[in-house]
Amino acid sequence: MNTAIPHLLDNQNNQFDQPDAQPMAGFSAPGRDLLLIGAGALLLAGEVWSPWYSAALMPLRLALGLVFLFYAPGYCLLAALFPRSDEFSSAGRNALSIGLSIVLVVLISLIFDRSQITLHTDSMLLALLTATFGCGLAAYGQRALLPKSDKGKWQPGRHFRHGWQIMPAHQKRIYALIGSAAMVAMFSIFWLLQTPVTAVHSTEFYLLGPDDTAENYPRTVAAGEEISTTLGIVNQEEMRHTFRVEIYAPDAAGEAQVLFVGTPFLLQPNESRESPITWQVPQLNRGHFGAEQPVDFLLFMIDGQSPNEPYRQLRLWLKVSQYKH
Repeated sequence: MNTAIPHLLDNQNNQFDQPDAQPMAGFSAPGRDLLLIGAGALLLAGEVWSPWYSAALMPLRLALGLVFLFYAPGYCLLAALFPRSDEFSSAGRNALSIGLSIVLVVLISLIFDRSQITLHTDSMLLALLTATFGCGLAAYGQRALLPKSDKGKWQPGRHFRHGWQIMPAHQKRIYALIGSAAMVAMFSIFWLLQTPVTAVHSTEFYLLGPDDTAENYPRTVAAGEEISTTLGIVNQEEMRHTFRVEIYAPDAAGEAQVLFVGTPFLLQPNESRESPITWQVPQLNRGHFGAEQPVDFLLFMIDGQSPNEPYRQLRLWLKVSQYKH
């Protein structure tokens, strides 16, 4: 009876270790996982850039996009840096793959920003696929140089399933929460990348000097002197609007004095208007001469949400003298 127990335990240990002793048939580690990633990359590129778009394939694009945004580039980079199969556990390799993928996305975005390359779906996808293929080829070459005993076999999920079975329940819940949060973040980021950004439209309101440029404005004027300036407006609201221009400046009592009230005018979308306006510098108290005084140019959108509030405002500072030089 005593000799049967060690014999039985020895048989159980052999059965437990049997999967490690028998390699899986098929491609060995140098290529099978990398070939699968390459096939997925080609499928994603064909689905995104194919002229035949189908809404039914959107779930496939979403799934592949998440994989090649948050996993595949980092996996190939990690495989190129650490080609041996026993250097990381499956969980560790997957976690590092996600982290490295995020780092690659940030680096690519910074390169785009420094190079003044427009960041959009096509450019980001092209950069990520290029990085994935480059790192995948490097990983294939690194693995091919390893001794056969170090290459291992690609057996997806076996180590993960065994580790999940022996993991305590509280750790399973923690990993489940982390995985759920990561999936929500991935879907949110991918949705933001796919959703077109609504452009912010804003009407241009500018002041031109005597030579029709945004410089050489009048700086020193005399009280009561007539001044001519050119105001420009460009309607960029994507719909027609009616505008009105008014000019104000402080008078001798320091109160806002109306210098000019223009007639309302209509501008179509993207239509511009430049018109000269003549106004008179107000009189000031003797003690205020020589000091800079503000002149406010107000643009009102009459048919807007707040017709009595200035929609745009410009301010010109003038040094007012008592007599004309």
